[in-house]
Amino acid sequence: MNVCCSECGTVTQGEFPSNVTQDVQYGSGIAAWPLERPLIATYAHVYQLLPLDRTTELIEDITKRRPSEGTVVNMVNDCAEMLAPVEAQIKAGVKVALRGAIASSVAFAQLEAESFIQNQNCRGG
Repeated sequence: MNVCCSECGTVTQGEFPSNVTQDVQYGSGIAAWPLERPLIATYAHVYQLLPLDRTTELIEDITKRRPSEGTVVNMVNDCAEMLAPVEAQIKAGVKVALRGAIASSVAFAQLEAESFIQNQNCRGG
């Protein structure tokens, strides 16, 4: 990018950061909230159930820049990709817990049934 000084006419050339690859790009300051970095777009659109146009308006209120609705959709999709490994771990943990709960329930039911049968036999039933 070249910029010409209006005072002296000197041309200065700068370079964009290596992570800027598009003509319009929102950095992590706009895409993420500073505290614990949950994505503003994901929080507003998915958790608070704001429509896309209201989500873009909220981001504009906070950052003074309004992303397109497509950018918000991309931010939500990026968040889903980042959380996929965590989601997989949670699902695996729930499956293990359910298997244990089911096994415990079956074992308890067997003990209850055996106890019932013994009580019936003791009563002569």
